[in-house]
Formats: sequence, structure tokens, C-alpha cells
Amino acid sequence: MLRVVLMVWAMLFMSPVVAQSVSATMAAMSPLEAVNVAGRQRMLTQRIVKNYAQLVLGVAPERARNNLEASVRLFDKQLASLKPIAVGEPQKTTLAEMNKRWARLRVLAVGPLDGANIQFIDHEAEELLKLAQSLVGQIEESHPVAVAQWVNLAGRQRMLSQRMAKLYMLRAMGDNSARLRDEMDAARREFGVILTNLQAVRHNTKDISRELEAIALQWEWFRQSLDLEGAFSYRLLVADASESILASMDNVVFLYEKLSIK
Repeated sequence: MLRVVLMVWAMLFMSPVVAQSVSATMAAMSPLEAVNVAGRQRMLTQRIVKNYAQLVLGVAPERARNNLEASVRLFDKQLASLKPIAVGEPQKTTLAEMNKRWARLRVLAVGPLDGANIQFIDHEAEELLKLAQSLVGQIEESHPVAVAQWVNLAGRQRMLSQRMAKLYMLRAMGDNSARLRDEMDAARREFGVILTNLQAVRHNTKDISRELEAIALQWEWFRQSLDLEGAFSYRLLVADASESILASMDNVVFLYEKLSIK
């Protein structure tokens, strides 16, 4: 039955559902803005699964529902905004594949809550994450400047913050597989390495350095909270910490995007 529903909805959502048309501002998106937006799509794939799992677990359900719905709307809007700036067949092909994969993920993300669907939702999100990562790389290649790399890396930190929290919630739902543990370890290592690399960028402004310093403190708190299991309050702690780091890293992306190197 689930497969039938998915096939029907995939046909309906082969093109993204967007409440409003793409504005002239979106069409005139700069390369750095495109790296930022495509990078945010990576994050949203993980945030959607994280909030779906939170709903199943009953972790801050009202906030999780709001975040889930907002993430779906934003993914729709950004997917449409990226189409006008796609240059060359690789980017256009990747975007077309993202539309198809998003159709399958979207129907379950906005459908009735069912914990039995979580593995399928996560699988679709992982495939969409790979496509979004490819698109970021393709856009960055067409704009090979250092700032684009920093926007990409800082944007990847947003994704990793949600990925680690997602993996934590999946573990709380009963997934104790070696694969999940390996993915958690890999995400933690990568976040730490990228944070160190960003802090070493010699073009960092005082505002960027200050923000990264604050994130380093948040990271210690978040990293330790990922090891806490059992009490329901630990799940709330992880959910809150992931959102805090997400907001801070989003600000760093914005600051890099506006950085002018002479």
C-alpha cells in the first residue's frame, strides 16, 4: 500500500510545489548565494528526518512539527530558486534528479506520522543529501574563489549539526547498528576538523572569529550531549543544542557570504 501511495504522489510532485513564483531577486542569485542556498538544502534533508523522529519520540512535538513544516516549505522554495541559476548540463541534471528524489521524500514528510516509515524517509534523505552535495560542488567549481569554499564549509557545518542530532534520535528509536555508530563518529570528526579549519582562515573578520569562538563552546556542550542516553531530558538537550549551533553556523555563512577580500 505504501509503495502505491508513493508512486501516485511521486507523479504529482515531479515538479516542486511552490506557493509563490520565483522572484527576480532569486533569478539574479550570485554564485556565493547559490553555494549558500544549495548548501542549505543539504542541511534540510537532515533536519526533516530529525524532526520527524522527534515527533515519533514525542520530543518537543509542537516545535518539531513547526520545524518540519518550515523545512519542507523552504526546501520547495529553494529548489525552485536554484533552477534559474543552473549552468551547464551537470547542474541541470543534478537539479532534475533532486526534484525526483524530493518528490519521494516530501510525500512521507508531510503525510501521516508513522514511525514505521522512518527508515525509508532516512534513505531518501541520504540520497537527496548526496545530490545536494554534488550541486554545491558543481556551483563552487564554476566560481573557484576562496570565499566560496568557506561558504561551502560553513554551510556543511549546518548540515552536520542536524545530521548528528538526527542520528541521535534514530538511535533513541532503537537503531543501534554499527553503521549508525560509524556515521555518528564520522560526523563528529568532520565537524571538529572543519571548525578548526575555519578558525584558521586568515581573512576572518572580528565578527566571524567571535562567532566561531562561541560555536566552539557550543560544540563542546553539544558533543558531550550526544553521548547521553536514557533520560528523556537528554533528547531535549540534543534537540536544543542542534538548533543553537545551526543558528550560529547560519550566521557564519552569512558573514562569509558578505566578506570582501581586497
